[in-house]
Amino acid sequence: MVSQSIMTSALEIPKISGALKEQVLRDHVAGVSGLRELLREVAADKPDAPVMDFETVAEALAEQAAVNGEMVIAAAVVVLSHSTADDVFTGACDLAVELDPGEVGFGPEHGKNCDAENADR
Repeated sequence: MVSQSIMTSALEIPKISGALKEQVLRDHVAGVSGLRELLREVAADKPDAPVMDFETVAEALAEQAAVNGEMVIAAAVVVLSHSTADDVFTGACDLAVELDPGEVGFGPEHGKNCDAENADR
């Protein structure tokens, strides 16, 4: 199950998104990311192409990196929260069957079981 700390951390993403963007931009400018070299290669391969402003491209890619990071984390939280809800519901159903199989319509007298894992009940 996903912990409350993971959910809380996911809610903090917008607060750190700006810091991520700044770090990615610094990496682009410092040459750590390889963006400058890539743009030089593209410019050399296509001399007739319009001139690309490195700063503009670096800023746009840094912004997109932050947005992509937010989307990935948000999607992970949705998946984990659905998984948590499923775990809770399954646990509640298993408990209900265990406490009173006849009441919920499962058990040997009804010819049904919750799943293959509980087939011997």
